[in-house]
Amino acid sequence: SGFEMENAASTAGLFRIIAENGTVRDLNVTGNVTPQGTAQRIGGIAGENRGRIISCSFSGTVKGSRQTGGICGSNESGGMISGCSVSGIVEGDHETGGICGENAGCIRQCLNHAQVNTDAPEIIEQETADIIPDLSLSAEEIIDITDIGGIAGYSSGNIKDCTNDGEVGYIHAGYNIGGICGHQSGIISGCSNSGRVVGRKDVGGI
Repeated sequence: SGFEMENAASTAGLFRIIAENGTVRDLNVTGNVTPQGTAQRIGGIAGENRGRIISCSFSGTVKGSRQTGGICGSNESGGMISGCSVSGIVEGDHETGGICGENAGCIRQCLNHAQVNTDAPEIIEQETADIIPDLSLSAEEIIDITDIGGIAGYSSGNIKDCTNDGEVGYIHAGYNIGGICGHQSGIISGCSNSGRVVGRKDVGGI
C-alpha cells in the first residue's frame, strides 16, 4: 500500500519486467504510478509482463503516454494475466487499457472498474470545443488519442471472459475506443461491458 512512482521512467510499475518464468500471484497494490518523461509501458503491477500475473489487483491511479494499463503496460506474446481486477483511474494517450495497454498474450477472467481516459485535460477540452463544429476534420486533426479500451487498448492476442463496468473515453475526442478493447486484431470471446463508452470516431461497446 502507499506505492508512489513519480520520477521520469519507462517500462515501469511495482515490477519493471516480469520475465518468462516469473509468476506474481495474490498481490494487491494500492497507490499511484504517474511517472514523468516518455512514460511508455506503464502499469500498476508491471511495466512489461512476459510471465504470469494471477489473482492480483491494483487500486489507484496509473498515468502514462503509450502502453498504459492498470495491471501492466505491455503483456507480451507469452504473457498471461488471469483473474485480476483494477479500480481507480487509468490515463494515457495511446494503447491505454483498464487491465493492459497493449496485449499480445492472454488476458482472461479479469475485471475493470477503473475509469479509463475520462478526465480530459483542460487543453483537450478547449481544443475539442473549438473545432467540434467542423465535422469534416479527421480524428487525428482533432486530438491524437488512440486505442483506448476497458480491458486493453490494443490487442493482437486473446481476451477471454473479461468484464468492464468502468467508463471509457473522452467526450468527442479520440478514436478506436471500446468497452473491452480499443483496437484489436486477435480474439475476444465471452466478454461483457456495461460501462459508458464515448469518443470521436470508431467507438464501440465491445
